[in-house]
Amino acid sequence: MSVMAEQAFASKLRERREQVKLDQAGLAERLGVPVAELADWEQGRHVGDLSLAQLMKLAEVLGTSLEHLAPDVEDDLDAGVLIQRPEDRSVLKGVRGGVDYYVYHCLVRTRQVPSLVPLVVDVLVDDPAEAKFNDGHAGNEFIYVLSGEIHMKWGDPARPHEAVLPTGSSLYLQPYVRHAFTAARGSGPARLLAVNF
Repeated sequence: MSVMAEQAFASKLRERREQVKLDQAGLAERLGVPVAELADWEQGRHVGDLSLAQLMKLAEVLGTSLEHLAPDVEDDLDAGVLIQRPEDRSVLKGVRGGVDYYVYHCLVRTRQVPSLVPLVVDVLVDDPAEAKFNDGHAGNEFIYVLSGEIHMKWGDPARPHEAVLPTGSSLYLQPYVRHAFTAARGSGPARLLAVNF
């Protein structure tokens, strides 16, 4: 945590404690910590050492949320815009079962919307019988087939739902739906745009 973020947290903590009419001793007692430790937090010292459990307890005792106590997100935008050039893009291999399965081209992300994860995905496997299901994931997902044909499976891997999606198709996935993509049988690689949010 940066010094500015620690100071912002300290200020929010102190303000909220004062709003609920607790002195440091009263809050420290409810938290089960020494007053000196709480005083350090309110001065922005040792804030990075707080565990998630301690932060949750702080929010609970103060009758607020973690979001309210968290420092504001540092602005990474230039007048509302963030640009990512091709040379700045991360490229990651997705290996499943020892096979190069996907190549992920990580598109621009901002601290302003941390849950937004846009990717261009090269689907390398073109045999639906080799589909490797994920366990589902948090967040919604939008998919658009950029090129090729995608064979999609979802639900129970033993008895999946299936669909073949040509170029230009799109779909939406709810959080935690198990799914797998391959290119259509014998078609060679395919490419899709995936946006998790």
